[in-house]
Amino acid sequence: MRRDRGVASSLKRAQVLRRRRMVVYVRGNKDWHQREKSAKVAIVKKGATWVMPFSPELAPDLKSIESYVSIERA
Repeated sequence: MRRDRGVASSLKRAQVLRRRRMVVYVRGNKDWHQREKSAKVAIVKKGATWVMPFSPELAPDLKSIESYVSIERA
């Protein structure tokens, strides 16, 4: 689901914002970072649909989950 355009752009934006809001402080003469948790944008639910581009390296992964997922051409 993370390869869907809408999800990918949301994750990228969330990553940029996390880096912008990251707090850096000095402890023991070293920089420490206080990081936020990553965004939960791609949530798998029963009946959820998404669109993603197919690439050949995905074929083995899709074959392993074909009994759980229905794959259709867009």
